[in-house]
Amino acid sequence: MVDLAVLVDLIRQRIDVSSANGTTYDSEGRLVSTGETVTVPVAAARLGCSPRTLTKAIGEHRLEARKLGRDWLIRLADLDSYRFGDRRND
Repeated sequence: MVDLAVLVDLIRQRIDVSSANGTTYDSEGRLVSTGETVTVPVAAARLGCSPRTLTKAIGEHRLEARKLGRDWLIRLADLDSYRFGDRRND
């Protein structure tokens, strides 16, 4: 487990950091992923679309996601299902 004071210090230094559980933050301290999940901007970059497109798909229940604070987290498996049009999870 990462010591919170160390994590805060690293974020303040604007260094990319990952903890042992797979949670990753960017140089601005924003959440990027939590192991098997990614945020909307990261998912959009993977798919080559805009974050707004994915946020709209989440709102229309075409893409499964969960809210964590101000961020939407998308499981990689759900992102693949959305990408390839696999709706078996519905």
